[in-house]
Amino acid sequence: AYKPFHFSIALKLLKENRISVTPLITSVEPLKNIKKALDNYIKPENLKTIIRM
Repeated sequence: AYKPFHFSIALKLLKENRISVTPLITSVEPLKNIKKALDNYIKPENLKTIIRM
């Protein structure tokens, strides 16, 4: 299970650009395409969908 210190370590690594989340982002959709974003979300090959406001 994750503990609070895991979150702190992850934020520190992101801030220092020591890790990148870009490879984890499968798609980026505008809010107007919310249905498409949610349809993609349930696909097993999709890791992370970002919905832009």
